[in-house]
Amino acid sequence: MSDDAGQDQQRDRVLATYDVVGAPPRRELQALAELAAQVAGVPFAAVTLGGSGDLHHVATAGFVGDDVPGEATACGSHPLRTPGGVVIGTLCVFDTDTHEVTPVAAKGLAQLADRVVDVLELELASRRLSEANARLSKSNERLAHFAGQVSHDLKNPLTSVSLSLEALEMEVTDPYLVDTVARARRGVDRMTDLINNLLDYASQGSAPADDEVDLGAELTLALDDLAGRVRPEDVDAGELPVTRGDAVQLRSVLVNLLDNAAKFTHDGERPEIEVAARTRRGRHRIEVRDRGRGIPAEKRERVFAPLARLDKSVEGSGIGLATCRRIVEAHGGSMGVEARDGGGSVFWFELPAAAAPRPTS
Repeated sequence: MSDDAGQDQQRDRVLATYDVVGAPPRRELQALAELAAQVAGVPFAAVTLGGSGDLHHVATAGFVGDDVPGEATACGSHPLRTPGGVVIGTLCVFDTDTHEVTPVAAKGLAQLADRVVDVLELELASRRLSEANARLSKSNERLAHFAGQVSHDLKNPLTSVSLSLEALEMEVTDPYLVDTVARARRGVDRMTDLINNLLDYASQGSAPADDEVDLGAELTLALDDLAGRVRPEDVDAGELPVTRGDAVQLRSVLVNLLDNAAKFTHDGERPEIEVAARTRRGRHRIEVRDRGRGIPAEKRERVFAPLARLDKSVEGSGIGLATCRRIVEAHGGSMGVEARDGGGSVFWFELPAAAAPRPTS
């Protein structure tokens, strides 16, 4: 295959990717064609795509269609070169009289040619993002469906095992058998927690609710949910903001972070947990600070991966933090962890600040 034929095929592939030939005219390209005519001081201009074969005017100024007015004489053109170096067409200007393009006009036309390619690249990126979002949405739906089916299939036998263990607990008296049944019960409970956590993780892919959420009130409810595991007197909470989102999901984030802060306290020490918030640049930042064992810098991102358990001496499924990040990102936020001065960790998440309420009449 000749070099020219290879270049033609490469150009055709790029043009097919942009999906602009044969499509309705883009307003942005039309505006650039009109601006090119003004810069050059001529009545006609066109954004032309193609090469040695068919040429297509995808935007024009001073005329309509693929045919250049008969009285027009080409007076200047600039190549449309993609970021990958492929020439896909030209930005052309025409006049009824032949004349030179001034250096200033030539520079302006070269810049406009670059902007034409920028428009095509931006539309391509936008289309790919929409396609990726559509695939992600379908993937989330499939994940939630799969997790729900697996949860159902696993919970049925677990329920049978649990009922059998309950019956045994009422009958056995031998210390060895009592201990064996207790260990079996703990195993069933751990498996049930793991299934529930996996289901929670999978179900957070859908869009959250858009309600007014008082994070201070949700913190109080979270401490109620953690009764027996986290004592309210061990938590020093400042004022938390009101935001928008899904109250149940955001409460779940607080529950997980408080529970983690308590679980990873040094053995024999009382948990020291602080919850604080600040708002700046249109973002609420909520921090849950502890005096626990801390997380090495190189492992801080890993703690948010599903099923990641860095410290297996503490019971857990490795799903909680992954679910938290999934929830926060679904709310348009971000989440991370950093070291706390004096020891411990600071888990933080940021959410878009809620818009000011509309005044009532």
